[in-house]
Amino acid sequence: MNIQYIGKNEYGAFAFEKGAQQLGRTFSIRTCEQGACFLEDLTEELIRKPASWYIFDLSSLLDEAAILVGEVEKIRCATNAKVLIFAPGADTEGNVLVSFRAMGMDNIITEATNLGELQQQFTDYLQDKMPGLSPEQQEALVSDREKCYEELLAENPHLEQLEEPEEPRQNRIVKRRFGEVVKIAVVGAMEHIGTTTTALQLTKFLNLQEERSAAYLEHNHTNYVASCKRFYRCEKEEPTLGCMELLHMELYHDPRKIPEILQQGHRFFVFDYGSIETVKDHASLFEKDLILLVGGAKPNEIEPMTDAMRSIYEQKNVFYIFNYLFTESARQGVLDLQKGNEKKTFFLAPASDPFQYNPEHDAMFFAIMNADHEKTDVTQGKRKKRKRLFGGGER
Repeated sequence: MNIQYIGKNEYGAFAFEKGAQQLGRTFSIRTCEQGACFLEDLTEELIRKPASWYIFDLSSLLDEAAILVGEVEKIRCATNAKVLIFAPGADTEGNVLVSFRAMGMDNIITEATNLGELQQQFTDYLQDKMPGLSPEQQEALVSDREKCYEELLAENPHLEQLEEPEEPRQNRIVKRRFGEVVKIAVVGAMEHIGTTTTALQLTKFLNLQEERSAAYLEHNHTNYVASCKRFYRCEKEEPTLGCMELLHMELYHDPRKIPEILQQGHRFFVFDYGSIETVKDHASLFEKDLILLVGGAKPNEIEPMTDAMRSIYEQKNVFYIFNYLFTESARQGVLDLQKGNEKKTFFLAPASDPFQYNPEHDAMFFAIMNADHEKTDVTQGKRKKRKRLFGGGER
């Protein structure tokens, strides 16, 4: 387990490092060189090198309250890490700490009489204990955060609501080119090519831009969602909709419930169709607002990818994502063969854990979601000539 401290409070950093060593955990410090810094400037760096725990020293962070809370939440959701807020001397009922608790971040330390006490509070949190709270209070805090937030506000009417920044991050991306609900199909040219990883990474990306805006829908017969339940802690489950929430994502696994699922208030639904070879209802695939075809360029992957591209070429808003190509030379080779489709061709970065977002995918997903979405093979009613992938003449 890797614990990363962000800040420059030597008193706190020393106590936390001692606590980590006591439990045999790895500890590292991301120092604010000038004594203070903006977390917004560090967010991408922290996501690229994920830790199991992050300790945010608020006395060293200069961001406005709304941005600070948003950036911490973004890091937590992207990495699935646990968070400790270290706010020495802060008002426990101030709007910033109230907002952190309302977001489900209850691990907060505001004061300690000595290093030993600070170290003990920290090790309690590492062991999933909540210092100062009875078991009944812990259960209430975890199970009903909205009620907790309302009670905090009722007891403290002086609290001011956090003002949104003039240009919130989530409004800087994903243009509203579609209707109220955007349906995105992710389909693979073959099995085990990275279709589900792509679908989950896209869902994660969308939720990082706009909180809880996207949900994943298993539209295949792999039973992946059911398998996840055995390996990850399910945060919430709704059997009537075939839904469960884990690792800051909502996953649906019953396509029969699609009419009801589409009414759940999400702006984006990412449909995981699995391998195109197993898709029986191509009309369902083709009706989606966007289609992302995932394939490869290795000898055993070329023919399935070429066939899959041919089968969906005439559909609108198709994008091609190649997996397992991690060198510039290999990627350039594919781009050379994708003449005419270079702007719609992308490459998946390594993602050993599909639920842990890789920020290298930002550029790809930004480009796909903000592309000029229109039919790709129709010009004034005439069919465009096209070349086969990996050589071949015009069809």
